[in-house]
Amino acid sequence: MLDSPLKLHPSVALRPEPFGALAYHYDNRRLIFLKHPTIVDVVKDLEQHPDLQSTLSAHGIDEQQWDQVMQVNIKGTWLTSRAVVGCMRESGEGGSIINIASLAAVFGLPYGLDYVASKAAVIGMTRGMARELGPDHIRVNAVAPSAVMTEGTAEFFGEKFEKAKTVIAANQLIPRNLETADLTGTIIYLASDASRFVTGQTHMVDGGSWFL
Repeated sequence: MLDSPLKLHPSVALRPEPFGALAYHYDNRRLIFLKHPTIVDVVKDLEQHPDLQSTLSAHGIDEQQWDQVMQVNIKGTWLTSRAVVGCMRESGEGGSIINIASLAAVFGLPYGLDYVASKAAVIGMTRGMARELGPDHIRVNAVAPSAVMTEGTAEFFGEKFEKAKTVIAANQLIPRNLETADLTGTIIYLASDASRFVTGQTHMVDGGSWFL
C-alpha cells in the first residue's frame, strides 16, 4: 500500500526499460469500497437490502474506511507522481504520467462514495498536473476502466462473481467483461510518442458504458 514516501521508492525504481528508465510513470493505486457478498443484488435492487443501505450509504461509511481509501487512492497517486516529476524534468525530454481512475467516478456509482470521491479526485489531479507540467513536456493522462476481471474483483464479489460478470457485461455496448489485457493498448499508447500531443484527458476503457 503506497500511502507514504517511505514505501514509495521500490515501486518507482521498477520502470519498464523499453520506454526509458523514467520515460513514463504508470500509477495503479486503488482501494475498492466495502466488500459484501451480495453487492450485485444491491446494485440491481437495493431496496431489498436496507441493512446495506445503511452501511454503504454516504452517511453510513465508516470514517476509518473513508480515510484509508483516500490515503491510498488520492495520496498514493500524488506521492508516486511527485516522485518521478523531478527526474522527468531533469531529463529535458519530458515524459508521460498515467493515472488510473475509474468508471465509478464519472458514472456516480451509488453506495460507494468513498471510492467514487477518491477516483474523481484522481481525474481532477490529472487535469491540474497536466496544466502545471505541460511546459516541461510532461504529459499527464488518466485511464478509467470499468470492473476489471482480476483476482481482487473475484474476491470482492465472492460467490456472486459469475452473476456480477453477467450483469456488468449486459450493461455495456460491447457485451463482454473487461480483462487486464484490454487496458494494455491504451496504456502503451499513452506511454509512447504516439500520444505526444495528448494530455489532461481521461480515457474510458469500459466497453461503451459511458461517453465523455
